[in-house]
Order: sequence, then structure tokens, then C-alpha cells
Amino acid sequence: MIGNSLKLWIAYFYYFQFRIEVRSNMTVLKPIKRPKISIKLLLADPDFWVGFVLMIVGLFAWMMANNFDQRSQAIPLTVSRLLVVIGFIIAVRTITRVASPKNQLNNLLSIIPIILSISVWAIALSLGLGFIISTFLLQSVLLWLSGIHNLPRLFSYAFVITTVGYVLFALILNIRFPNSLFSYIAQGL
Repeated sequence: MIGNSLKLWIAYFYYFQFRIEVRSNMTVLKPIKRPKISIKLLLADPDFWVGFVLMIVGLFAWMMANNFDQRSQAIPLTVSRLLVVIGFIIAVRTITRVASPKNQLNNLLSIIPIILSISVWAIALSLGLGFIISTFLLQSVLLWLSGIHNLPRLFSYAFVITTVGYVLFALILNIRFPNSLFSYIAQGL
């Protein structure tokens, strides 16, 4: 009984942002100092916007999936709900962590090569390079940017990711890829 009431009091004090310190038979209440997040830093953080956009896209997909028939509704609803939950988690983690302006500048500068490589991938797809070749090149660049510099390992990871993506989209989900220069060999090549 005493243990439960002690837990209740500890939870109560944490709720009101106090922490209990016991020092040499004396209990001291100290306010918990929480860093304040500035709105300017929060809006400059790309992780916050990723979480926000994931939530919006997930909510939109959820609304669209509700219009599907019961048979084909399960997977889109699951994916859209996962997008909302993951976006919410990313946004909340961004709000709760302490951010400094120096880190924000480094984050913004570090995503520029990623954005450029994804843009080149989209252009390559639209010009007819094909899903497999352009995705393999994109995965190689992204893996290099994330710190994998051992070339055999990098190419094997890129090959596995591209193969899984192709099998998932082309063979399992039966999604047609845009026409490419090598479509006569295989779809999406």
C-alpha cells in the first residue's frame, strides 16, 4: 500500500514538473528545468516537416482508402495508418529534443545531396532510363552518402534493395513501370 501511494506521489510530482531528491534523510523538491523549443528552430528543422508531411499524406491516404471496397481496403488502410503514426512520432521527437542552430544548419546542408540525387533519379525515370538501373544508381549514391564506402558491400546492398523493390512492385503488386529504353528486355529495366 505504501509503495503504491509513493508511486502515485512520484507520478504527481513529475506531472507538475518537480523531481524528488533524497539527501541525507531530507527530501528536497526541485523544479525540472526543461529547455524551451523556439518556434523558429522548430520550423527550420527538416525532421519536423518530414513528420508533418507524413501525417498529412497518411491522413489523405486514409480518407482515400475509406472509399475502397472492403476487399481491397486492408493494405491501404494499414499503410496510411502507419504513415500517420510514424509522422506523429517523428514530429513529437523533433519537438521534444533540444535543437541548436548549428545542428539545424548542418541538417539543412546535409540533405542537399540527398535531394539532388532523388531529383536526378526522378529525371532519369522520366527520360526512360528505367526503374532498375536508376534505382540501383540512386541506392548506391544514398548508401555512399550514409557512410558505406566499401564498394562491394555498397553495390550488394544497392542490388538487394533494388531487387526487393522490383519484386514488390512489379511481381507482387503488379504495378506497371514507365516505359524505358530497355523495356523490350524486361518491364522496368
